[in-house]
Amino acid sequence: MILSCQLGYYVSGGQKCINCGSNCLKCTSPTYCTTCMDGYFGSSCTACHSSCLTCIRSNACLTCKVGTFINSSSLCSACQYSNNYCTACDSTGKCIK
Repeated sequence: MILSCQLGYYVSGGQKCINCGSNCLKCTSPTYCTTCMDGYFGSSCTACHSSCLTCIRSNACLTCKVGTFINSSSLCSACQYSNNYCTACDSTGKCIK
């Protein structure tokens, strides 16, 4: 009897590990994901807006890629800086790191 599977697979009937499907790290069936890869959300691992690293809806970022910040529209915008060394900025886009 199989009790657990590697990431991206689930135990089916205690007999075998079956692939969860694309963009899903953990699932309970091929149609219900409990943990998506970064850039995807929900039980079916729908794609986030391209500016998001992680999100709660396709147009609502939780985290942004390096060098961007969450703007007033809940999407990520590029930091405003005068060189290429800004890795973090505040909610107005000014470089803080």
